[in-house]
Amino acid sequence: MITILNNILIVLSFCFISTFILFGWGNLTSRAIGLTNPNKLFSTQLLIGLVSVSIFIEACHFFVPIDWRLTTVVAIFGILSLNYSSLLNYINLFKSFLKKKPFVSFFSLLILLYWSLRVIQVPTNADTAGYHLQTIRWLNQYPIIPGIANLSFTYGFNQSYFEFLALLKTFPYFNKGFECGGMIFFLITSLTLLERSSKKYIGFAFFSFLLYLIAHSAGSTLFSPTPDLIIAFIEVIIFSILIDYTFNAKDKNSQKELIILLLVLSTYLFTIKLSSLFFSIGVFLIVIKKIIVKDKLFLRAILFCLSFIVIHFLSGYILSGSPLFPSTIGSLQNLPWAVPADQAKSLTQIIYSWSRNPYLPSEQVLRNFHWVTFWIKKMPVRNFIYLLTAILLLGVNLYLVIKHRNKIADKFKIGILFLPVFGSIIFWFLTAPDFRFLGASLEIFIALSILYFSHLTSFSRDKIRKIFEAKIFIKYMLTILMVQILVSLHNGIDGEWQDIPFVATRKIINKSGLIINAPINGLCWDSDLPCMSGDIDTNSPLHLLKDGELSSGFSVKN
Repeated sequence: MITILNNILIVLSFCFISTFILFGWGNLTSRAIGLTNPNKLFSTQLLIGLVSVSIFIEACHFFVPIDWRLTTVVAIFGILSLNYSSLLNYINLFKSFLKKKPFVSFFSLLILLYWSLRVIQVPTNADTAGYHLQTIRWLNQYPIIPGIANLSFTYGFNQSYFEFLALLKTFPYFNKGFECGGMIFFLITSLTLLERSSKKYIGFAFFSFLLYLIAHSAGSTLFSPTPDLIIAFIEVIIFSILIDYTFNAKDKNSQKELIILLLVLSTYLFTIKLSSLFFSIGVFLIVIKKIIVKDKLFLRAILFCLSFIVIHFLSGYILSGSPLFPSTIGSLQNLPWAVPADQAKSLTQIIYSWSRNPYLPSEQVLRNFHWVTFWIKKMPVRNFIYLLTAILLLGVNLYLVIKHRNKIADKFKIGILFLPVFGSIIFWFLTAPDFRFLGASLEIFIALSILYFSHLTSFSRDKIRKIFEAKIFIKYMLTILMVQILVSLHNGIDGEWQDIPFVATRKIINKSGLIINAPINGLCWDSDLPCMSGDIDTNSPLHLLKDGELSSGFSVKN
């Protein structure tokens, strides 16, 4: 029991201290861009701090590995930049919330305790064993590696979340920190929603968040260092801010703060994973008309976002020769380490085909839409229910819009909020329709459709709003979540902090003389570098740009 309590304390302390450091960075960055609204929320500075830290470490990684030294620098800057009076006020508000809402507080505490026990277990996500841990190890041990996508295309995915995880894994002294990444984002999402919980229609964002957790609480995604989880959390945060901006922001300072948050978060979102690009584009389209370029605050915020995009694209060029790998858009094939365009296109087709029907050749699957039948049949029941619910709500709303097209108030005001999820779902279905690539777009679509329905039928507007803002509703959703968590405990949870499995490897030398560690069981986990999961082609032209120096980069060009 003492060991269990000790490990819970370590996890919770690590997560809360990390959150305070991000708050300090947010305070520093807010002052730098001129966001001095005295009424700005704790979560505003927390979110801006998260993005500014991501920009900083991605820029630093051009020159240094993301190890304990960079973690120390980030921590010191964050602590020195804390506004302690504001922090104390927020802590007092948090205490007040605990007293006013004991039921929600109690269940939230149980979820945190459960998560604390789960994150110290061995991750169960196959991609974590395949490339997540290896990506983090490369980040920890070396500055950015040119052409690392040639070693394994998964290492070339330019995903900023892994850099954040590498920062948490204070290599080589505390190699467990990365396991807390999902929990930190869970805390950030929860704080963002709770701070806005008393505002109009925020209950719908809370609903989408709980709906996502109910769908994933017992799955491997929720407790592994996967960017799919973080995309969902950031999308829920963006949804809550869109609602806040649309229905609650009255004064100009609040409106500016929310627009800047949406601009910053939508930029950050697509750097986490390329599959969220069209969600980001949808948010850009909503806020673009509200941005006044002549306003110095907006101008600084735009430059802040552009700096992130430039740094992120440069990272992409170094990793693979393409800013949006495996897409070849904007690729520079003349770079000596660039992944050949035909290989990148082949990889893209494999991803698309595997998501639709992994049992048939890519050329056969991608030829037509015959895969849809198989896709529906293999769909888990939960996903089928969610998808069917979304389609039914869409049909009902379209019918009511057509029937009452001249009598509906706010139909365009709310309808514009569908842009991000519509774009996300359509892009997802036409490319790689695996549900884990969808983030929380489907849950947000369901919540938004219910909100829209309430405005299409005047008799139900107040009733639906009361249901989604009622205490009993939140209690009901949390109870469902807790029941699902209890059901998932049948496999048991060990209170010990488990080590990543040791994987036996054998050394394979290809024709260029490059020595590669090949795991005997097919998955690298956290093996020594360089490691490749799966089959290794010894006749591949893969070679180091400088013999004997892994940091020099990889190329397949002569």
